[in-house]
Amino acid sequence: LNLYLLMCKKLLELESELEIPLIFVLGNESCDLDSAVSSLAYAAHYSKIHNLTNVIPIFNIKTDELPLKTEVVYHLKQNNIEWNLIICIDQLEERMLADNKLILVDHHVSKFHKQVISVIDHRPYDEIGAKLNSNVNKNIQQVGSCSSLIMESIANSSKYDDSYKIVIKLLYGAIVLDTVNFSKEADKARQLDFDMAKLIEKSLNIKNPEDYRKTVFENLVKARSDVSSLNSLQILSKDLKIISDSENIIRVAIPGFPISVLEYSKLENAENNIQKFAEQNNCDCVILMGMKVIDGVVGRDLGFINIKNEKLFDKILTTIVASKNPALELVEYSSPGIEFLHGKFFKQLNIKASRKQILPLVKSLLS
Repeated sequence: LNLYLLMCKKLLELESELEIPLIFVLGNESCDLDSAVSSLAYAAHYSKIHNLTNVIPIFNIKTDELPLKTEVVYHLKQNNIEWNLIICIDQLEERMLADNKLILVDHHVSKFHKQVISVIDHRPYDEIGAKLNSNVNKNIQQVGSCSSLIMESIANSSKYDDSYKIVIKLLYGAIVLDTVNFSKEADKARQLDFDMAKLIEKSLNIKNPEDYRKTVFENLVKARSDVSSLNSLQILSKDLKIISDSENIIRVAIPGFPISVLEYSKLENAENNIQKFAEQNNCDCVILMGMKVIDGVVGRDLGFINIKNEKLFDKILTTIVASKNPALELVEYSSPGIEFLHGKFFKQLNIKASRKQILPLVKSLLS
């Protein structure tokens, strides 16, 4: 895989001289583990099955933000992927995305939708937002992990052999992490996730799958939760989604992090850094999403902070608290609660509901 990535680096340098367009395999802007390994794995797979030399995986974050993705860093190192070979979005000129072709993995909405030739995603299809051409190949299924869809494509290929060992190990980690190790309480896993994990375990000749899964999961959770090297500003960009209205004027940031919102509020300079973060990203409101896993048990909480749009803040708060689909089962932190930027803070009892379910609620208020 490192040789393939080295070739991609060299190919990118020659982009302006090539007679054929490049094909960029692009993950989503949060660049979590699922998105990162989906772009790497599918680019390598797509180039192999189509016998192409012009397919390049792209991490959809800036190069200097990559160290914030602690679980991605850990998982790549564990699988001997050379760090300096990863290509991030800021290493491309913007016109490159408009001049070449795109395959979107782990998302399906892009301002470069006219360049998209294929999509693989595991979230509900947003036909209006996607604006995809009718001839785009779409594989959109609501499963626990996009990596399961990538693995299914690999498994159905006649080219699937031992040369995929590193690729499927990368995918396996994302499947296990995204499904919270197939936790019944989290209810993320679907049949395809189980099937693909079992297939990988068989391919890798894993003797004790349950123990192996548990070890992989615990190590990834530990790596993801290790924010000891990050300050309260950097943590906000570790797993970030920003949604906006059609004119990109009204913007809401939804940072997720591997500690509780309660813990975040007590970090050094947290209040100042929330305000700095909001200014940098031109946000009207910020929704903090905390998730902490202790001994396999998931805990979630939410924080709502108004920056400069009290009317929108009230609408978001009312809509999410009252939501029945999904019902988040929010319980406001009682006294002494959280005195933090005049926000509202809640423990989330329905741990099955993630940002994927909250995003459409906020989007509906911005449309």
